[in-house]
Amino acid sequence: MYSPALLNKGSLRAVLNPLGDFMIDPKWLVIGGAAVSLSLIFNYNLRLGVAASALFVMAGVIYLVISYALARVEGEPASGRETMFKRVARLERNRRAARKKELSRR
Repeated sequence: MYSPALLNKGSLRAVLNPLGDFMIDPKWLVIGGAAVSLSLIFNYNLRLGVAASALFVMAGVIYLVISYALARVEGEPASGRETMFKRVARLERNRRAARKKELSRR
């Protein structure tokens, strides 16, 4: 699955990072872009800004409804992605323990 060189370097944590190389969650970049565009629209025309802000609010409400509808209930099994991350971490721990045990025998 993963090369031994990757496991030996300890860079498996980079593979397990769900956000990739982003320092922040990408949704905040989208929200920031929406706020900047909304301020530009307000600066251009007040009525148009109010209409655009109403659309942004509606989009936010729809996002919240969908995210709460799809949220995992406590006690529900984890998603396949989370299960895979946990499995890979467990396999890494097992390999590390086996390697340490093998080295201690010598």
